[in-house]
Amino acid sequence: MIRTGFAILFVALAMGAAEKNTAKAGTAAKARPAAAARATAPANVPLTIPKSAVEIEPGLWEHKDAKGKTWHYTKTPFGVRRFEPELLPPDTAAVEADFITAFDKGGDTVEFERKTPFGKAKWTRKRVDLNDAEKLAVERSRSGR
Repeated sequence: MIRTGFAILFVALAMGAAEKNTAKAGTAAKARPAAAARATAPANVPLTIPKSAVEIEPGLWEHKDAKGKTWHYTKTPFGVRRFEPELLPPDTAAVEADFITAFDKGGDTVEFERKTPFGKAKWTRKRVDLNDAEKLAVERSRSGR
């Protein structure tokens, strides 16, 4: 009795699998033209930085496409990455400047220092190349705050 029940269950499952296979065969025939179209399409071309892109920071390029949309490009170990620039709130520079200490080196160079979890980060910039946070840090160092 139990054997008969298992036999009926096995036959029902086999019939269901056979119906699925015939349904897949019908869709596979429909999918063949699409696969042929994909085979004639060009292979995935690796993304490159456009020649008209402008380097806005070391390792970061900005480019406007034909539709007028702005994109940023950067090189990674895995190739070029394209992404939309994030618009920062206007007070971000003031918050960032709180963590930066500026040291005037005289002339047109300023040295900056910021504490990080891995120790102090130090860098120098020319006065003409300062971003908003660095400008605020220089002003604060002059006023003694």
